[in-house]
Amino acid sequence: MRATERRSFGITDGMVLIAATAVGLAMTRLIVPDVTPQEIWETLTTPPRDGWSFFDALEMFAEKGAILIVPSLAAWTLATLIMRLRAPRSPWRRLTRQPGMMASLLATAVTGLVSIGSALLWPKPNPFHSLDWSPVIVMFGSLLVGSFVLSSWVTMAVCGRWRPEPTWLDRLGRFLGVLWIAIASVYGFGIMAN
Repeated sequence: MRATERRSFGITDGMVLIAATAVGLAMTRLIVPDVTPQEIWETLTTPPRDGWSFFDALEMFAEKGAILIVPSLAAWTLATLIMRLRAPRSPWRRLTRQPGMMASLLATAVTGLVSIGSALLWPKPNPFHSLDWSPVIVMFGSLLVGSFVLSSWVTMAVCGRWRPEPTWLDRLGRFLGVLWIAIASVYGFGIMAN
């Protein structure tokens, strides 16, 4: 790879990530407008009656983590994709072989499709016509995103197309992809446990 194709972390990149964090926190506030930081802290620090167990931690994450983490994760994923497509960058053929780029691309596409689908269902009268349905949408979308990222990575590895790049952008994309897979695993485990 030529040295001109690599882009170091700059002020613009930091500003994009800060803006993505703000968008993610705004989406969290939109989904759960009544939750205060004090309630979140009490939820995280108050142990259950029987004490903490692995399943209690998974259940708490499934209930609260989706609403608090997933919107910011989605915003960071979109920001990573936008930064990856800015110049200087590798040719498209090389970009599609990078696992971080593929994770960002697929996660953004699936999140967008789930958002459009839920927005189309929202105005119609149905039994889920309330903000109480938002956690279900977030959980379903997270399951889909994690599944798509994992399947694309497995396909890339099996077909010999796995070509990670030693840059901060590809590493960030891989890290976000691992987070999507971990969140999908938690939700999948929770669904199977019930």
